[in-house]
Amino acid sequence: MFFLAIPVLAEQLLNAFVGLFDTYLAGNLQSGNTVAATSAVGLAAYVGWLSSMIAMLVGTGATALITRYAGRGEHDEANRYANQSITMAAGMGEMSQGGVMGGGAMAALQVRPWGG
Repeated sequence: MFFLAIPVLAEQLLNAFVGLFDTYLAGNLQSGNTVAATSAVGLAAYVGWLSSMIAMLVGTGATALITRYAGRGEHDEANRYANQSITMAAGMGEMSQGGVMGGGAMAALQVRPWGG
């Protein structure tokens, strides 16, 4: 059974290395703005983490409900929950992108553009 977890462990390890490498690159900029760049990398990591948690929230609930009804043979109910989960995922994606890209979240975090 351990062999089934190896791809997931490899993915998590690669994600950790990406974050580590991003922080390393931001900390070694020639412009001297290393504190701001490292802070931006940290902020981006948290925004990415939040958006992945939102996606997993919908995916986990949808998987539980769809498999439950499909296992019972109630395919109409399974299709209904599948359609609702797709709609919910699209809506949550729109809300999260609107909040981040619309500037509301950035203003709340007091993030200023470069040179601002």
